[in-house]
Amino acid sequence: MPIRTIVSLVQMLNEIQSEEELEKEISSWKTLQEMINTKQSEIQSVLDELKKMNDENSSRFKEVEKFMIRFNIKSKKVNNWIAEIKTELKYKVVRPDYKELWESAMTKVNEATKSVLQNLLNIQKDIKSKEVKNQLTIEGLGSIVKNLFNNIKNWILSINKFDKVTDNLPKVR
Repeated sequence: MPIRTIVSLVQMLNEIQSEEELEKEISSWKTLQEMINTKQSEIQSVLDELKKMNDENSSRFKEVEKFMIRFNIKSKKVNNWIAEIKTELKYKVVRPDYKELWESAMTKVNEATKSVLQNLLNIQKDIKSKEVKNQLTIEGLGSIVKNLFNNIKNWILSINKFDKVTDNLPKVR
């Protein structure tokens, strides 16, 4: 039932003049309430179905991503879609957490070994280990062409804006 019909029924409730109209409005209100309840249950069932479909889709997405990473596939074109793995490096500082063990080991070695180990410790504190993070994106070819078109359009518009700005500058003769 359209919202306008619901609004008109609610407005009719405000205009009751007699007992017959009251009974008629109560019955129409009841049917309206039943219709609202059925629509709400339909909406809830659609939402549940959408959630189920979304869960299934995300599990498929994870499977595709794992497969592409496992077999080192960087990009794959299917119909008008491109699936692409983008690799990004994240760096984090590695800090030894074995202070007591290190200090006890340093007391049990000679001076030459101690200086070499101390130099290695200083180097180790400066080294950063890398962690690879992969991200799968799936885009339609249309969106790639659209992005390219938008970039060219923005470039042309910026040239046009520059021309307008230079037109307003005082001219030297």
